[in-house]
Amino acid sequence: MAAAQKLDVFLTNISPLSHGNIVLIPGDRDWDDGTPRGLASIELLEAYIDKRDYPNVYFPLRKGCPGPEIYSVSDDLNLMLLNTQWVNHRYQKPISESGVCQLSTEESILEEIETIVDDQLTGNLMLVGHHPVYSNGKYGGQFPWHEWIFPIPGISHLITSFKQNVGSKYETVNEQYIHFRDQLRGILSDHFSLIYASGHEKNIEIIRDYENVYINSGSVSGNGYVRKRKETIEATDENGLVVVTYYPSGLVQSTTYLHKETTFEPQDVKTLFQAPCIMPQPTIPVNHRLLPCTDLPSYQNFGVLDRPNSITMAANPNYAANNRKVRWLGQHYRNSWTQPVNIPVLDLDSFQNGIDPLEVGGGRQTQSLKFIAPETGLEYVFRSVDKDPSKALDRDLRSTIISLLIQDQTTTQQPYGALAASYLLDRIDILHARPQLFAMPNDAKLGIFGADFGGMMGLMEDRPVDPKSKGPAFADADDIKRSLNLFRRMFRDRDNKIAVDEFVRARVFDILVGDWGKHEDNWKWAGYKTEKGYLYRPIPRDRDHVFSMWDGILPWLADREWAKPSGEHFDYKINGLRSLMWQARHLDRFVASEADREDWKEAAQFIQRSISDATIDSAVAQMPGEIYNSDGKVIAEKLKVRIDDLEQYALQYYQMLAKEVDVVGSNKHERFEVLRLENGSVSVKMFDLF
Repeated sequence: MAAAQKLDVFLTNISPLSHGNIVLIPGDRDWDDGTPRGLASIELLEAYIDKRDYPNVYFPLRKGCPGPEIYSVSDDLNLMLLNTQWVNHRYQKPISESGVCQLSTEESILEEIETIVDDQLTGNLMLVGHHPVYSNGKYGGQFPWHEWIFPIPGISHLITSFKQNVGSKYETVNEQYIHFRDQLRGILSDHFSLIYASGHEKNIEIIRDYENVYINSGSVSGNGYVRKRKETIEATDENGLVVVTYYPSGLVQSTTYLHKETTFEPQDVKTLFQAPCIMPQPTIPVNHRLLPCTDLPSYQNFGVLDRPNSITMAANPNYAANNRKVRWLGQHYRNSWTQPVNIPVLDLDSFQNGIDPLEVGGGRQTQSLKFIAPETGLEYVFRSVDKDPSKALDRDLRSTIISLLIQDQTTTQQPYGALAASYLLDRIDILHARPQLFAMPNDAKLGIFGADFGGMMGLMEDRPVDPKSKGPAFADADDIKRSLNLFRRMFRDRDNKIAVDEFVRARVFDILVGDWGKHEDNWKWAGYKTEKGYLYRPIPRDRDHVFSMWDGILPWLADREWAKPSGEHFDYKINGLRSLMWQARHLDRFVASEADREDWKEAAQFIQRSISDATIDSAVAQMPGEIYNSDGKVIAEKLKVRIDDLEQYALQYYQMLAKEVDVVGSNKHERFEVLRLENGSVSVKMFDLF
């Protein structure tokens, strides 16, 4: 309680002086320096803060939960708060079995962080956690030369080397924290204009990391070594703090204050992100998250003569290959990628009666730009046809031959396959985004996005997002959820239901088209109000892996189950059903646990009744006609053979799932009765106790 009393003195003195609110983020010291008493310590601190009832002090991360929690500072600025000590803590803490926290696994926390970053369309976002993600101080593994030698040569080297490479509970390289640290940095590196602020280090450091900024400001009462490197914006071992100022123009600046006797004196002012709308300079990144100029009616209006109706271009002519390369790396869909096709040019003023750019989207492989239609409030996203799978690699591997090989394997994907899949999905009554192929014009309306997206070939599709309070919504839904948020709602209340028949039908469709990439994040869920709760219908997304080709010596080897668990060569017959369905195995067990053998059989028969040979020909015709002879004709032939065997494949997959069944309950009071019957079957009944 001594630490709580010190905090009380600090808050009692600073709270009346604050012009805003004080938000507390717990750290390792608050968790009793990471000892077995840590959880009890943070719970006592939380109770102490509540009892004191400060008028403008907030402690959003409750009960030792990891977060993330969103704290809104203003309409244009949100804080994402993380309890990083939950990750770093080695002893008792809230876990998934306790039901205390909404999220209590490292994987689910990272997924929720990525969801929030990706879904927040407008406004600044600062992530705040106690431990740094990127640091050039001692806790980040950087030490002054003398600590390698003194006070005892040899032993000092061993101790410092241990801290740098293995780490105690304080260094971020320790085995408890390093995976979370690296994964979080990877997520942030695929987005723009984010700031991650932390304490922990006893120094002040501001680092530019590609399009983002890391601020380590933990030297109010102590100081420590910090190494200056090329990416350093500001670094000092003097006592002080950093103030970040967000301006309405989108400009973001930092001011370093150093502690001098009884006051803090301002020192350097640094521009972290430039305002996007007032002639930004090329040396400092622009703030992509706040674009006030998009509201101004100052766009140049191109006439019909200035913007062609269509253009002939190839998805990527650089994927051509000689015979030797084809033998080792595969022919795949190189003909489709390198064949010039005639496609319409997107008219930003007439599409959906006019659309405005919002922000660059996330994603590890696809470049995307989000739009909004002011007339309806509906949102759309333009996704590049070409991919960059090397972004899924660690940064150290992105400039190596491994990156080049993986980039070349983009050709396993059919660049226009999503168009055919969309047509077929319409015939089996499955909600989905409907892509349209366009070339993005070099239009002044794109503003700062023009340099990256002007002239790009991509798919424009509607974007399922939470419905606005007024106006239309995607599929007239009352609610839109991502998979993780759907799980949370299902666990909270059993009265919420999933349209299991539609989900099973969508998964059988994945078997038909060979889509092996349908993990949890490739689904959204449209909720419709019922008398008791919500009925959620599946919205499968991202058809990058339909009709995937894995020919060639190296891809054939990678397609073996002992080499890569997920993936399947699209052929007339399916040889690896387990690999084809692997990425969604956990989702299938959660959502489809109620489906029996007849449900999977009926789903296959429904698709067979709904999709004829003529329907398949029409679906393939949605792709550019220029690729029909090289690839489209064979895709149609394979689909016609696969659909004849679809019932057999569906039942085979049901047998795989039926070996282990997840019986899913909720956080309400329930009773389960499990009986093994004489015929060998098992009966499971759930009873509502309240």
